[in-house]
Amino acid sequence: MYRKRTSNFGGEGGLDMKKLSKSVLREMKKSKFQYSGAIVLLSLAVLLYVMLYTAIHTLEQSNEQFMNDYVQEDFHVITGIPLSDEQMDQLEQQYDVVLEERKQKDLSIDKGKSLRIFTISENVNVPYVEEGELPTEENEIALAQSYATMNELNVGDTLTLGNQEWTISGTIYLPDYVYMLKNLNDLFQDPASFGIALVNDQGFERLPGEEVTFYSGYWSQNEPLDEFKDTLSSYTPIILWVNSDENPRISYIETEIEGVKTTTTVFPLFIGTIVVFMVMILLKRRLELQRSQLGTLLSIGYRKGELIRSFLLYPLIVSLIGSILGIVSGWLLSVPITEVYRQFFNIPLLGNFYVYGEALGIAFLLPVAFLCLTSAGIVAKQLQKSPIDLLRPPMFHVKGYRRFTFPFRLKKFSTRFRLRMLTRNIGRALLLSFGIIFSTMLLMFGIISMNSMDTLLNKTYKESLTYDYAYYFQKLQQAEEPQGDEFSFGEGKIRAINGNNLNDERTVQVYGIDSSTELLRLKNKEGEDLLPDLKEGAIITKTLAYALNLHEGDELNVWSESSQQSLTITIQGIAEIYAGTFIYYDRQMVNEWLQYPEGSYVGLWTKQPLPDSKGVYMIESKEDIIQSFTSLMEPMRYSLLIMSLLAFIIGGIIVSLITNLIIEENTTTISLMKIIGYRHQSIASLILNIYTPVVVISYFIGVPISLYSVDTLIRSIADETNYALPVGVDYFFVLVGLLVIFVSYYASLTLSRRKLKKVSLQEVLKGQER
Repeated sequence: MYRKRTSNFGGEGGLDMKKLSKSVLREMKKSKFQYSGAIVLLSLAVLLYVMLYTAIHTLEQSNEQFMNDYVQEDFHVITGIPLSDEQMDQLEQQYDVVLEERKQKDLSIDKGKSLRIFTISENVNVPYVEEGELPTEENEIALAQSYATMNELNVGDTLTLGNQEWTISGTIYLPDYVYMLKNLNDLFQDPASFGIALVNDQGFERLPGEEVTFYSGYWSQNEPLDEFKDTLSSYTPIILWVNSDENPRISYIETEIEGVKTTTTVFPLFIGTIVVFMVMILLKRRLELQRSQLGTLLSIGYRKGELIRSFLLYPLIVSLIGSILGIVSGWLLSVPITEVYRQFFNIPLLGNFYVYGEALGIAFLLPVAFLCLTSAGIVAKQLQKSPIDLLRPPMFHVKGYRRFTFPFRLKKFSTRFRLRMLTRNIGRALLLSFGIIFSTMLLMFGIISMNSMDTLLNKTYKESLTYDYAYYFQKLQQAEEPQGDEFSFGEGKIRAINGNNLNDERTVQVYGIDSSTELLRLKNKEGEDLLPDLKEGAIITKTLAYALNLHEGDELNVWSESSQQSLTITIQGIAEIYAGTFIYYDRQMVNEWLQYPEGSYVGLWTKQPLPDSKGVYMIESKEDIIQSFTSLMEPMRYSLLIMSLLAFIIGGIIVSLITNLIIEENTTTISLMKIIGYRHQSIASLILNIYTPVVVISYFIGVPISLYSVDTLIRSIADETNYALPVGVDYFFVLVGLLVIFVSYYASLTLSRRKLKKVSLQEVLKGQER
């Protein structure tokens, strides 16, 4: 039997365990580049998790506190006739709701900039003052913090509005303009060109421009929505009703928070999986190299548990260093990332910025536990063999060992050699493939988003919506010769699809248009004009089709709260419009549904601005929308660069790991080839370039996976974001992505070639001695 040692911790046995630990540290130092790659990837995974978790939970906490403490509205409504004080009191008492009248004016400023100026709220949407104070004098104004920052305006500066000088008294945030869209149908904010501001009542009267009155409401307890709307409709026509969960200025931040929470889990998990595979490969390689030593140690009396503990130093060191580096760097970066999110969403930082114990616990314990457990399993499996089996050469200890043969003949030696090198370790090829697919997905997410944004802009705003201005009137219009294409407009709720009632009714905007409309071009995917089919059925946008999974021929039942009428329509076509959940239908039918007089309309699409905008409560400018797109594209380009860099790093680390292992395993073969007369370039081609087909195949597997993933994501959030991206990518960008992957691949091979050059001719003799 085995010789029994005196002690596990003292004497001769303790000294041997220290030697084992030192040998592990020596091996890691010798292969520091490979283990460093695993540490870098693990720290990157932990960094992303800690940074995003801390930032998004801090943002969520601030948003909830801002929403509650400053009484964010539950709805706002624009009415055809202003409510009297008596009517407001009756509504508040009868339905336990807080109502506040608010007034606004839109003023254009030089260089395409505009401000929306409100009176100061006291009960609903109470302003938060970031710096300075609210206006108390009639010539004072408080600006949105983001607008002031983007335009380099400070408290105490003067601003010219309507040929009058105004002093900036402070900077503010408003709870109903968390995402500062100019119009509800806009997709993106542009705080450099559009902002909000507050003045007192006397200052508001001094401002030029058309005044718009609306009402913000907050439910104190219950939400008797239908009854409240019925009573309100008996007082005045409802022009526009917007609930907070349907208001992108309020709800978009919640969608973003949920999306980032998913990213916080998925991305680090992918990278962490790659790290686990890397450590497993390194550990298995180390076990194979030291199998005879393991057999010797077992034969002289070492216990399996002691050997397992010594080998656990490999994953323990990787996980500890990677986790600590990731936690520290993630915590440091979470502060600026939180500030970026806070400024993007126009909310104040409320409460203290602190470390989340849950995030730190997961970031530290999970990598350590998972890496150590998987590594312990690998070592334990190797030590199940008897000392005699471990002492035998590797190719003879496997029962039934037979050499891998191909079912076809290969004439060229180089091809046979590469295939044998490739098939000797399928696990490494799978790791490389997984890493390249993940890198491709990172790269493609950025490329697809850029390409899809361009397509959305072209198809929606340049090809379909050919008007330059959209005017929405507060009262019904019946001009005989309108100065543009007229349309009716009303909100409705889709209650049923094909006779099946919806659990959650979907609010949509219904446009009544004429088939002779010139400034709206509704075409389907095949490019066919859909306007002539208006009498036969409705036309919906792609966004609505994605949100509710609608198809041509589906039947919709749409309910109008204002008219208390239902409208049953059949979908005749789906237009290539990717912004807004709109239904376009015959104007006469929509007017009957909304109980509008025949021939009336509530809006105009025009190519030129109207000379008189009296009675207009909202103006959409296509130039402003395109400008907001342009301003968004710049940060998206930076995002694409970051994605490309991550893909480059991940791909490079995996390729370097695998090629270095190949060189270590084949030093004798490489030395022999040098003696025979093979040149360095030929050896590198035979030894290092064997995974080029795997890289190419994995990339082209990753591209459709990326397209499918993005398309699934876009369809799932179309119901909340009010837009959908036309998912696709040009062949040119596919080739650009392949170029990035290849640059990473060949950069790693270049580094490995240096190690290949260092293999000496004496390795053949060393191999014979071994």
